[in-house]
Amino acid sequence: GVSTVGEGAAGFNVRGGNIDQNLVIQDGMPFFNTSHVLGFFSVFNPDLVRSTTLYKGHMPARFGGRTASALEVKLRDGDFSAWHGNVGIGLAAAKAYIEGPVVNDKLSVLAGVRASYSDWMLLQAKSPEVRQSSAWFNDAHVKLSYRGGARTAISAGFQHSADYFRLSQDFGYEWGTTGGDAQWRQTWTDNLISTVTATAGKVKNRYFELGATNNFNLDNGLGFANVQAQAIYFGQEKHEISGGIQWNATQTLPQNLQPGNVSSGIAPKTIDQENGEEIAVFLDDEYRINEKWSLYAGLRYSHFISRGPTTVLQYEPGFPYSPQTVVDTVFYGKNEATQTYGGAEPRLAVSYRITKQHSAKLSYNRMQQFMHLISNTTAATPADVWQPSNNYLQPQVSDNFSAGWFYTTPNNRWEASTEIYYRNIRHVLAYEDFANLLLNEHLETELIDGKQRSYGAEWLLRKNAGRLTGWFSYTWSRAFQQAQSPYPDL
Repeated sequence: GVSTVGEGAAGFNVRGGNIDQNLVIQDGMPFFNTSHVLGFFSVFNPDLVRSTTLYKGHMPARFGGRTASALEVKLRDGDFSAWHGNVGIGLAAAKAYIEGPVVNDKLSVLAGVRASYSDWMLLQAKSPEVRQSSAWFNDAHVKLSYRGGARTAISAGFQHSADYFRLSQDFGYEWGTTGGDAQWRQTWTDNLISTVTATAGKVKNRYFELGATNNFNLDNGLGFANVQAQAIYFGQEKHEISGGIQWNATQTLPQNLQPGNVSSGIAPKTIDQENGEEIAVFLDDEYRINEKWSLYAGLRYSHFISRGPTTVLQYEPGFPYSPQTVVDTVFYGKNEATQTYGGAEPRLAVSYRITKQHSAKLSYNRMQQFMHLISNTTAATPADVWQPSNNYLQPQVSDNFSAGWFYTTPNNRWEASTEIYYRNIRHVLAYEDFANLLLNEHLETELIDGKQRSYGAEWLLRKNAGRLTGWFSYTWSRAFQQAQSPYPDL
């Protein structure tokens, strides 16, 4: 159920969803660009990753803000007892990492870097356009981990990445992410664990053209900050209860157009964007009814606030949104609330263990998404803009259903599964014909409120042990999106 647009395009699609409908986090920090060099390398350094979990059916209540899936990546701690590392050199990129104790059994460090040098490969191409092009990336990750006895664990991480792509001497992109995270995990009793996570960072993008007379740089991006506090309680027999609170803030950086040099004919222009703030509370319970039945029930409530600075136009009722139908203008200052949204997001999952080898699962999730990727291309580019919900742009609301059967042989050598799903999403963005999306102060004049649905089935056969291992998977799916302007004849 997971696919990509293809090489040379960033992002991935889950069960017919769009690329902006996936929540991607590493140690609690959100990622808005999930690949390097427009899709050729993963943004995650595999030498540092401890675990990766993709949620595409059942979605725990702690995840929100996206309507298709959640990809949770966790980095491992550095070695607390000995120093070691690794260096790798390939045809297109090199990598290295090192880890070890700063204080034995108390404080460790894990650090990794990667860099590409693939331009020499482009020089081997026959096309002059390709030989004059350039593409590279680099990234660095550092994680400090502290053990304060058997019950306390504290970690802090930093990551930076940079990408560059240029097609001949025509145009190109630059993009990068810089951020940090901190986590405190405390075991209070044998039945109570709490985790507090805080992250902050900034994403910067640039689209540039190198023409002789109309060269320019177009910058955009966003800053983000997140805090989550969660507690898990095991004190009740057969129950695992967890709950918490989240705060997410997004500051959308202005779209800034500047001439590339003094001879450019492009005039400078800056467009301010709205900011968004989300506060959510969640509570769930995993209840093991008996040896065969288990039930998961969860509820998340999200409250979203769109904030200025911005200017909101009022339009003549009964007419399409356009500069010709403006009847009033409302100005909002910095951090002033312009619109609010909110709602409950119930989660439910039932599991039935038919035999020791066979099990069946059924789940339902409601999700809300308050951030939207504004793009007029099939494959996202760094020039695209993340836009918070506002007075005219409602949050996406998704209802997800899935059911599956799972089988494992007694020795775990083989496993097989089949799963069906159905998803219905409201308030999906569509665009007017020939929409002008960049440097547009009032995107509502180019947008149409649409809907989306998808359904399908997934099959998997996997061999886990023996001299030959591997898997075969197949997905059949259909996805539909529909939008119609309420003023088609005007």
